[in-house]
Amino acid sequence: MEHNPSNAQKSSGIAAITPNITDPNMDAHALLARLQVLAGTGGGAGQVDVNSLLSNLMQQLAVPAHAQEQQQEQEQEPMCVAGPIQMICGASTFFEHNVHDFMLSAKEIAPASTDYAVVSIIGAHSSGKSYLLNRLFGTNFQVMDAAKRRGQTTKGVWLSRCTKPSMLVMDVEGFDGRERGEDDTLYEKRAALFSLTISDLMMVNMWLRDIGRQHGGCIPLFKTIFRERAKLEPSKTRVLVIVRDYDYETPMETLQNNLVTQMEEIWESVNKQPGKENKLFSDYIEVTVFALPDRLLVQDFKEKVTNLRNWFSKGGLAELQQDKVAASGFAFSAKGIWETIKQNKQLDLPAHRILVSTSICERIVRENLDALALHEDYMSMKSGAQYSPKEFSTKLEGLLECVLARYDAETDMYDANVRAAKRHGLENGTLHLLEPFCKDMFNRLRTTTACESKDKIAAQLRNADDPATAVDASVQACLKEFTESCKELSSRYQVLCDENCKELRNELTSFAQIKAESIKEQRMREELERQRIEAEREAKPVREEAERLRQEAEHAKVAAACEAERINQIRELALRRVEENAQRGEPPRGLGIDPTLDAALSVSPLWHILRPFLTSEAPTTEGLINPPKNT
Repeated sequence: MEHNPSNAQKSSGIAAITPNITDPNMDAHALLARLQVLAGTGGGAGQVDVNSLLSNLMQQLAVPAHAQEQQQEQEQEPMCVAGPIQMICGASTFFEHNVHDFMLSAKEIAPASTDYAVVSIIGAHSSGKSYLLNRLFGTNFQVMDAAKRRGQTTKGVWLSRCTKPSMLVMDVEGFDGRERGEDDTLYEKRAALFSLTISDLMMVNMWLRDIGRQHGGCIPLFKTIFRERAKLEPSKTRVLVIVRDYDYETPMETLQNNLVTQMEEIWESVNKQPGKENKLFSDYIEVTVFALPDRLLVQDFKEKVTNLRNWFSKGGLAELQQDKVAASGFAFSAKGIWETIKQNKQLDLPAHRILVSTSICERIVRENLDALALHEDYMSMKSGAQYSPKEFSTKLEGLLECVLARYDAETDMYDANVRAAKRHGLENGTLHLLEPFCKDMFNRLRTTTACESKDKIAAQLRNADDPATAVDASVQACLKEFTESCKELSSRYQVLCDENCKELRNELTSFAQIKAESIKEQRMREELERQRIEAEREAKPVREEAERLRQEAEHAKVAAACEAERINQIRELALRRVEENAQRGEPPRGLGIDPTLDAALSVSPLWHILRPFLTSEAPTTEGLINPPKNT
């Protein structure tokens, strides 16, 4: 950077040319041509500031092209859209809910987006940090009113949001203030380390006169943050040193080399350990130096601030955006880092990223599951709509695709392993919410299949030669139809599908066994009935013959009784005659027997017993009265 004139020289140059500018008779374009000639010559004490005057003159002339360019630049300049809010109070309390709500209220930053940068500024108190941020980004941080008091203004850490580009601007409490005293440097060290860790770009506000000084030159702070920074993984952290009240005497290259050398020496003093590999400053920290003149030189100060603003707005932050969490997880991540620093624990950013990824992904999973209840398909299932397995599977896959796509979009920037694990959890959670509806669908399908299958099984068993051996085959055929219907859902609800398949198998098997036994018994009854009918048919002639014989025997019995009665009558008659003859004193004699009667009675065994009594060979009366027992 070339050497610029002193303030006195600038004033004399301004005084020499200003009357010509204010002369109403002076042609403005002629004056512009004269100034361009003077700028080209580069000589004379009053001509060294011609470029600045030329710029002022062009603004006063309101050249249309220049005005249009200026308007375009202003449209691209960083602009504060919200804030400030207090992020961390002076008592070290982190306001997580405030920061979270502040981030979610951003319209320019989507909750799942990481397209934002974090810029912070540290430095001595009352050194113009807040004023610089307000001029750079249009923020509204509180600044010191020198007319009322000189002292600490910013307490804690404050946060604003800007656009063009999207970034978070942190104004950090200054160090070396009398309010905290000489011994209370713990907070300022914590705040500086927090800023370095969380920021994509940390600005260090430093006065030119303080370079090389112990406290004014931030040496104690650099020692603390460099020591802790070396414990983290190697990656470039950008530090932008803003040198205030630059007098243009020291060349910028020399100034930057001096500052970088000083920081490297601080780095080595706290991190060089005998016997261990040295950690290079350049592997961890990248330093850029930018100088600002005294703000009393309004035009020069404004020009330099504009240059710095243009650097931010024209892609200067694009290369600075490190791996960070989404906007919705910024508050949780920042609080975790702050609490770790407060507890004086070693910062483990990889582990912290895992923790943040886990927490944010779990929160996104919960939000997606809650949002699922408002989905049209879910509400239709909940209202009792009945779907076939294919329709249910289509609805299910649509819900999963919707939920998982939203999850993937919101967690794209988090740890891949954590994302995958929580994504699996979201998928299982969605399936768990839909499981009651799927269970109802399976129950309906199982009931319908059971009713239809029982008719088929009964028909198959009736046609089987042996129903008992056909039970398994008939049941298996029906189960195959059920499993084919559930095939599209079996991959999602394998256990539920297996349970219903098992219940259906048990129900159908029990039915088939009972049916087979019933068919078997029916067949046995039919066989017995057939045999009975056949036996009845075969036994009918025998029964008829027996009845005939019975009737003949009955007739013979009746005939025998009649014959016996007749014989008894004859016997009685014979006895009377014998008695009569005995009374008359006549000898016994036989009765005369009719030959025809004798022939008719000869078929009866009794007749052969009685006949002798009726003939002349008749026995005595004693024999008639008491016949032999064997007769």
